[in-house]
Amino acid sequence: MTNKISIMIIQKKSLADMIAETLKQQITEGTYRVGDKLPTEPELMKTFGVGRSSVREAVKLLVNMGVVRVQQGSGTFVAVPSNNDDVNIKMSTA
Repeated sequence: MTNKISIMIIQKKSLADMIAETLKQQITEGTYRVGDKLPTEPELMKTFGVGRSSVREAVKLLVNMGVVRVQQGSGTFVAVPSNNDDVNIKMSTA
């Protein structure tokens, strides 16, 4: 009798990754449009039930993807996507 062990690789996503993915999906679906201001850090913390560092890391991820831009003192806004960014957003949500 041969025992077969199947190995599953589970990728663990950080809270920041999940928050960024959710916000990106909301932007793609039109909940937030180009130029719209995202909720403040405290509002996002309450919405997602996470700490400030998770929200800040998620915003950094979105900034690095070119999805949002941070205006010091004003807030975080949905960025105008370049053609490459638009394709990346659509590809990652597909």
